[in-house]
Amino acid sequence: MARNELFIVFAVIWVGLSTANVLFHKRAALDARRQWHAWIDLGLGVFFATFATYWSWGVELWVVALIWATSLGITYLYWRNVQFCTHCGATVWPAGFGRATECAKCKTKLHEQPAA
Repeated sequence: MARNELFIVFAVIWVGLSTANVLFHKRAALDARRQWHAWIDLGLGVFFATFATYWSWGVELWVVALIWATSLGITYLYWRNVQFCTHCGATVWPAGFGRATECAKCKTKLHEQPAA
């Protein structure tokens, strides 16, 4: 398969998985989101790193290590900073590099909510 065709396949799969992820976070029950959020994000990070490794095949090993470290590092930060509002059940996305302080949907302070 040519590189251009491979990139198109990757782009279609990536857009499909990202759309499915957003729909999952919008429509799934709070318990399901808490249970599957980390695994879905890890899968997306590994998929991206795998494609980037294949795409950059033939480069030095440190480049491949950098790809994996960056991809898994970003996945971990995203995974750690996504929260779930126990008041309204919304998924609260990260605010920049840190965690959000209040739910965007119901404006409840997240640090005042009981741990789930």
